[in-house]
Amino acid sequence: MLFVHPFEIPRGKLFRLTIDFVATESVIYNKGQGYMLKPVLRISDTSEITGIFRGNLTVSNSLGANETLLELHTDGTARLRIASYPKYTLYADYKYNSSSKAVVLTNTELSAPGLKKRALKKIMKKIPDTISLPVKQWSPDSIIAIDTSGLTCNLYRVDGFDFSDGISHTAFTLNIDYPDATKVGKDVITVIDYLDTGMPPYIFNSVFEGSRITETVELLNGYIQGSSTRICITSYLIEDPDNMNLDIGIYASRLAILMTDTSFSESTVNPWQQPDIFTVNRNGGGQEFTIAFPPSLNIKMEHGNFTNNNPVVSWDAHPQAQNGYFVLVLVENKNRLEPEDELVSIACHEYTINTSITFNSNLVRFTPVYSTIGEIPPSIVPGDKIRVEVFVLDGSGRLNTVEKQGALLMDAATIIR
Repeated sequence: MLFVHPFEIPRGKLFRLTIDFVATESVIYNKGQGYMLKPVLRISDTSEITGIFRGNLTVSNSLGANETLLELHTDGTARLRIASYPKYTLYADYKYNSSSKAVVLTNTELSAPGLKKRALKKIMKKIPDTISLPVKQWSPDSIIAIDTSGLTCNLYRVDGFDFSDGISHTAFTLNIDYPDATKVGKDVITVIDYLDTGMPPYIFNSVFEGSRITETVELLNGYIQGSSTRICITSYLIEDPDNMNLDIGIYASRLAILMTDTSFSESTVNPWQQPDIFTVNRNGGGQEFTIAFPPSLNIKMEHGNFTNNNPVVSWDAHPQAQNGYFVLVLVENKNRLEPEDELVSIACHEYTINTSITFNSNLVRFTPVYSTIGEIPPSIVPGDKIRVEVFVLDGSGRLNTVEKQGALLMDAATIIR
């Protein structure tokens, strides 16, 4: 076999090798032997497959497209962007594994403007050191690979590292309020859920620098149904950054940032009120939405060490408490005969327009009582709990703690002897 043109296969790169069988030069005649086949192969083109490729991350047409950009450089580096998070870029080194027929990304690094260092560090821990994308077909003009969700990804060569004309975003301003400025430096994770389209939630991280966070949010227009879409916005306060976990995963067949196994101390969800639903108008300018963490009533009980039989329970005034408060005091203690059993009883319930009550503990004693028959021991012993619940009434005259009706807000405090 004769190769008419020498060629070199680049190590660890995608490449195309076009070999032509030259029929006119491949058959020879030898006297006494007759015609013989001596194949001649001409190398008509060799080229590394580098450049910018663009296409859908998945083939989930029923849910729309999440466009992806992949750029391969001749020096073995690559970068990747997805349309749902247009400001984020994933950088990596790449090699082509000819045995497994896969593009292998290593040494990944995420550039995510607006994402705080702690959240970025958390995400990077979740990104595998090696990402393998099996290649079904490749050429200088297209790459057909299997993405991380196991679906076919068709990428076609384009001239610039930009999304197609059909990819656009709608921006709006989001304010996240806290009742005071005591949470400066604390992390907040915000989740924006699409209510009409079933698309992946948009999740981002912020940090309080006062009593308000202001963010510019860009939503992918491909996730907006028609001219507008309804969204629900929830923020979570993270007291300990070690309990904050953001991950890159698959949601509705799409790559997305997700919140997993995260412990939060407060959220903007108030179970006694319907959540705010916002309507985002496609390409609408000047849209601004505000959500807020419910105020804490800062419930306190004097003599929290249970040394006084009639302690005072107090709390901070709520700005909308024109209809007064309902106070419920629950006592949880161990069954003295069966220590593994816990008993809960209502020790006090009272309506008031003030911000304190005196806890009438005739039925439940905090300290020993001395009488003519001798000392009566306290019914609350170390380890028992008092739970105080304060409801800010809405004026309906009906309080239902099961269906969360009749109050603007409920706050609670638990005191352990």
